[in-house]
Amino acid sequence: MATPSKKVIITCAVTGSIHTPTMTPHLPITPKEIADESIAAAKAGAAIIHLHARDPKDGRPTPDPKVFMAFLPEIKAGTDAVINITTGGGHNMTVQERLAAPLQCQPEMCSFNMGSMMHMRAIANKLFGDGYEWSVLAAGRHQMALTTMAGICGGNVRVGLEDSIFLAKGRLAKSNAEQVAKIRRILEDLSLEIATPMEARQRLALKGMEKVAF
Repeated sequence: MATPSKKVIITCAVTGSIHTPTMTPHLPITPKEIADESIAAAKAGAAIIHLHARDPKDGRPTPDPKVFMAFLPEIKAGTDAVINITTGGGHNMTVQERLAAPLQCQPEMCSFNMGSMMHMRAIANKLFGDGYEWSVLAAGRHQMALTTMAGICGGNVRVGLEDSIFLAKGRLAKSNAEQVAKIRRILEDLSLEIATPMEARQRLALKGMEKVAF
């Protein structure tokens, strides 16, 4: 397990494949909205931006690389945050569809769903001892509580409208940046430092922004 002395890497998942525009008017759908929300989240303290794409006509998840390319260059130009593209995509997408954008865009990071969390942790402990990074996301109303505990225990955190559309009980988050600013404020009030994008790159041994294909 990572030591609590490490700076906390904040990831922001700005839009996913589950929440719909009918649930909140603040969910980014169009390429411009996704780009604007990503840049704002990075300015608020997110070192990594996790991205899905949505059809701008109806908000449905799409694996189309053309839609990703409508916002990836703008995010790259507007922030030095690490850009992380999903390979989860959305329900009913084939493996080939899920991988289309990552293969074309060649980002610094991709998500990869491993299945059982208990099994994944056991294998990581067996293979790497304490030499690996870990992070917590919480889908729904326990987002802030569980990510706060992760930071206290030496882990990294993920927030964003993909995971929860709320900022507090009964209060919709108006933006991804609001959630990033809140978890940053909580962690800094607990005397924990927040990692910059460059520090996250070094810790995760990433290839660098200049080597992506967008």
